[in-house]
Amino acid sequence: MKKIIVFLMAICMMVSYAGAQSQQDARKAYEKEKKAAVKSLNKKSMKAARKDAKRYKKEGWLVPIGALPLDKQLERSYIMAEMIGDDMSPKFFAGTGNGVGSGFTAAKIQADALAKQDIAGQIQTEVVSLIEASVANKQLSNTEAASITEVVMASKELIVQSLSRTLPAIEVYKDLENGYTEVMFRCYYDRETAKQATLDIIKGELEQKSGKLHEKLDRLTF
Repeated sequence: MKKIIVFLMAICMMVSYAGAQSQQDARKAYEKEKKAAVKSLNKKSMKAARKDAKRYKKEGWLVPIGALPLDKQLERSYIMAEMIGDDMSPKFFAGTGNGVGSGFTAAKIQADALAKQDIAGQIQTEVVSLIEASVANKQLSNTEAASITEVVMASKELIVQSLSRTLPAIEVYKDLENGYTEVMFRCYYDRETAKQATLDIIKGELEQKSGKLHEKLDRLTF
């Protein structure tokens, strides 16, 4: 009997080791493929960036003092736009804003604010889609979904305020004929960080307005 038990334990250990080794090998293969994909993406982004930089310059866009050359900014933007996370979804939200002001600083502040609002709008759209899917699979009732959606749509400014550390990619400007300056700003924000911050905001608002409804958000997959 003891020999049988020892034999079974040995088999379990072998299976466990084989499983762990298999997962490790799969992870290594994934990382290898990911590096190869990034390398390929870098080459494509460099080519596209050089081509588009010429077009931007023809349109009158200039690079601020101290910023990266235009082709490098575009390359960085294209790479970030194509990056994916471990769950195979886009790694970043991307936001673009164009601001016009009496000078570069005023226009830049406006462009930055609009870019963050762009990202916040995308987050709202994803959350609303999640809520609609939750109604379809009966995780939420229509009434509960309507209450949460109302809070989501009313929380845009709070979401914008949570986007404190955006990753700038493109920052260019041009002088307009009327003496004003236009700035185009494109930035990125980590998708998972943004979604978690948004859920925290929504939960906080729901706690104040809808009793225990915020607890249902913990059961949803976002």
